[in-house]
Amino acid sequence: MKVNAFIASRLEELDAYKKQFENVFYFLEEDELFFIPRDEKWSAIECIEHINNLNEVYLPQLTEVCKKKKRLSKRINRIKLVAKATS
Repeated sequence: MKVNAFIASRLEELDAYKKQFENVFYFLEEDELFFIPRDEKWSAIECIEHINNLNEVYLPQLTEVCKKKKRLSKRINRIKLVAKATS
């Protein structure tokens, strides 16, 4: 799968999860959002924060890494072509 298609696919997936999440948690009261179920470590609000961090911080960084890898791969292929043509 091409980098841009992969990124677009992940963004669509995240958007679908976001909509599903909003449908499930939209009507909760504040104390319900902060409640941590027994044997669990995170409350619903902490999960929301984690998803927001992924969308706002990590996803742009991962997108940039994927784009850099694609550019590097193209450069390496060009170098190989030049080396092959001159040998």
